[in-house]
Amino acid sequence: MSEKRIILAVTNDLVADQRIQRISASLAQEGHQVTVVGRISPRKPQTQYHPNVVCDRLHIPFQRGWLFYACFNVRLFFHLLFSKADLLCANDADTLLAVGLVSKIRGIPFIYDSHEYFTEVPELAHKPLVKKSWHLIQKYFVPKAKACMTVGSALAEELSRVYGKKFQVVRNAAKERPAPLAQKLPILLYQGVLNKGRGLEQCIDAMETLTDLELWIVGRGDIEDQLKRQVQQKQLSNVRFLGFVPPEELRQITDQAWLGLNLLDSSSLNYHFSLANKWFDYLQAEVVSLHMTLPEYVRLRQEYGVGVLIEQLETTALIQSVRELQINTSLYEDQLQHIRHAKKLLNWEHESKSLVQIYRDSLLG
Repeated sequence: MSEKRIILAVTNDLVADQRIQRISASLAQEGHQVTVVGRISPRKPQTQYHPNVVCDRLHIPFQRGWLFYACFNVRLFFHLLFSKADLLCANDADTLLAVGLVSKIRGIPFIYDSHEYFTEVPELAHKPLVKKSWHLIQKYFVPKAKACMTVGSALAEELSRVYGKKFQVVRNAAKERPAPLAQKLPILLYQGVLNKGRGLEQCIDAMETLTDLELWIVGRGDIEDQLKRQVQQKQLSNVRFLGFVPPEELRQITDQAWLGLNLLDSSSLNYHFSLANKWFDYLQAEVVSLHMTLPEYVRLRQEYGVGVLIEQLETTALIQSVRELQINTSLYEDQLQHIRHAKKLLNWEHESKSLVQIYRDSLLG
């Protein structure tokens, strides 16, 4: 196929969004001209994308709330309106309005990539008007997309049902890595955004009992200050906040962890249908990981034997699972064996083949 001009739009910070980094690199390697349009993040450094990927960062005077989304979509609309492109991609609903309008005006096809169940994130639980607005945007534009994709089978089935358009699956798998050389330390690791419903409060409570371990929390988010106050009130010395960490440094940290944490509140439909990026990050680092009994993690456990599951997001259940892994060393070693097998199959090298085919069909269609 001849070289095509592809523009990917995303509101997320371009430094931290590893899915966008992987997708743009895979498309560039296919010989396309790829541009990623995002926002300037004042607190984070620039990051190195594939050398053939151009990053356009829009200056947005607001950092959150409806003013941010409104301003971003206006800026994105005019940016795309005058940019040369053969194919556009809207990443999540918060870029879909601008991408959809430009697609309609200019007759340029677009792909919709839903990284999560956008209208069901906990932050919108008590904002019915905002939630309805995002739903209506998707209801109108999703059927007009050339192709739709998302990160897991459970979410693909749900979004296909809600919006009447087939969603294909491109899992956000990490690149295959050799066995890490770092020695495992007594570390419980959480990596990701610090938001409600991610079990962080319960993890901190558990550290009052798990005094022989340390909890390392990597990332930033809305409840960061609240979590730090919780640690101070409990006078815990075995909890560390590492803040934002660049991807390469994060991989080095993950390699050292004894257990990875991914504990989600199942009352959120977004979390219920999720397949977190960190599942694959833990896998490639050969880190045993703890997850809730939710559809994607149950499916992966059944198919590949990877992941320790807990039923309830409770401090006592977390402590019990950690202690069992400490005592039952054969269970821990069994997990490692499954991980070493699964990482050869569940990686970006395999997933990118599906991605490339979706884009190829969209450009030819």
